[in-house]
Amino acid sequence: KSAFYECSSLTSVSIPEGVTSIEYCAFYNCKELTSVSIPGSVTTIDENAFEWCSKITSLTIPNGDLKSIGNFAFHACKGLTSLTIPDSVQSIGKCAFYECSGLTSITIPANLTSIGISAFYGCKGLTSVVVNMDEPLSIESSVFENVTLSNVKLFVPVGTKEKYEAADVWKDFDIVEGSLIQVALTSNDEAYGSVAGSGLYVENETIALSATPAVGCQFVKWSDGNTDNPRTITLTENVTLEAIFEKADAISSNAVSNMKIYAHHNVIVVENAEAEISVYDVTGRCVARRDAGHHVSTEIIMQNTGIYIVRTGGYSQRVVVSQN
Repeated sequence: KSAFYECSSLTSVSIPEGVTSIEYCAFYNCKELTSVSIPGSVTTIDENAFEWCSKITSLTIPNGDLKSIGNFAFHACKGLTSLTIPDSVQSIGKCAFYECSGLTSITIPANLTSIGISAFYGCKGLTSVVVNMDEPLSIESSVFENVTLSNVKLFVPVGTKEKYEAADVWKDFDIVEGSLIQVALTSNDEAYGSVAGSGLYVENETIALSATPAVGCQFVKWSDGNTDNPRTITLTENVTLEAIFEKADAISSNAVSNMKIYAHHNVIVVENAEAEISVYDVTGRCVARRDAGHHVSTEIIMQNTGIYIVRTGGYSQRVVVSQN
């Protein structure tokens, strides 16, 4: 109890396998604590164990022996953004996650038998709750008090939507039937380009992902080798992808010494190309494709002004298309 009470400089904790309980106020008000790893051997997280650890952003609770999360255990841990409660947990105490305002998503396991009053009170950042129970758990209205439930998607097992629509508290959520899929997109270099499409979606939903290069850069491919941009995918599992960008002016050297690429008003001109010519806009989308001119001039009329990337035979060059 109170073993590390108000250890105000403590920043991370990795609790070793074999520890079975984290007792009352063990890490109370460790206000600089950001990362906690809890082993599968822990069976109880007691009252106030991590209360006021407001900077915890990473909380790992693996599937194991954990049975209960005590009253006020994570009260005011405002840095927490997502939480998957292990399948073994049977009870969540009152005010356990009270005012964890940074929480955006919660996964509630199938074996849970009770959620205490005000357990998720004031978790205003919530956008999704995943419930893995075929039968709605009876809970007090205060469990999610001070949360606008109509703005929170509740993901329930297939075939159970009508039950949740008839259940007190749960019926106030935006209920979605099906599994939740997470899409996480990153850029290999944020100075070279940005991505759009990350988020939480319903299983089998079809969505579009996009990669937008910065000026002077171009999208090359996704980390799985796909080059479509925008890219449409149907979600069957969690997706983690990185968009690969490169500087457009430094892809490779011009292997054809007398090849020229330039723009004349609204016309892109390629002279002496020996390979297929592709033109991309600043989003990385291919907007034109032509066969090689083979030592003659190829002209491509562009409908819109702007910056374009012309690629042929492994060589790329940026051009600016202007008005007629």
